[in-house]
Amino acid sequence: MAKQRLSHVRAGLGLTQAELAELSGVSKQTIVDAEKRRSIRLITAYAILNALNSELSQRGQPSLQVDSLDWNVIGD
Repeated sequence: MAKQRLSHVRAGLGLTQAELAELSGVSKQTIVDAEKRRSIRLITAYAILNALNSELSQRGQPSLQVDSLDWNVIGD
């Protein structure tokens, strides 16, 4: 299955980078970095993913997994 770009998922939900950052509890720069495939920690990826999945759930859409997105996650 093809991985989805974080920026496309975010935009598809109608969220700005700042809004996703606030929902995730991370900085806007972290969202920018993740969208540019710069390294982010696994715990940060889960924070972003939880925010996305909350929004997807509210819209009746299926949840995403960490490996569903095309991003550069480091650590375990």
